[in-house]
Amino acid sequence: MKNLVPCSACGSLHQAEALTEFDGQLLCSSCLHTETTRCQRCGQRIWSDSNTCVNLLPYTTIEFRMFRGTLKYNTFLAVLQLLDRICDTALFCTDQEIQDMSWTTFVSGCTQPELIQYLKERRLYVNEPVPTEAEV
Repeated sequence: MKNLVPCSACGSLHQAEALTEFDGQLLCSSCLHTETTRCQRCGQRIWSDSNTCVNLLPYTTIEFRMFRGTLKYNTFLAVLQLLDRICDTALFCTDQEIQDMSWTTFVSGCTQPELIQYLKERRLYVNEPVPTEAEV
């Protein structure tokens, strides 16, 4: 049996001749075609594609892909307000503060009524129960 070598990106085992050296790393063909960039702050390589929850490529944008579509106006507003809260947290907190932050602490800073209602309906905001509306 031939010597199997792990891909530097995904860790899957391949025959050594099937891997390509790129930027000092051995990559399989699927990882070689995945978009990559380097973090502006620490220089680490970021592996990303459009199927991730938070897409960081191209490096000038951040794309959030964690919400399903809705026709409910209040849900749409709540999603925008949640993203605004996430961005504010990223801008005004240090990395350590974010790592130490609990969900309860994060949502306690939410003040927009649509977002609070959205979180209460899904039992993500610990408070008194609230009646839910049917989604269209």
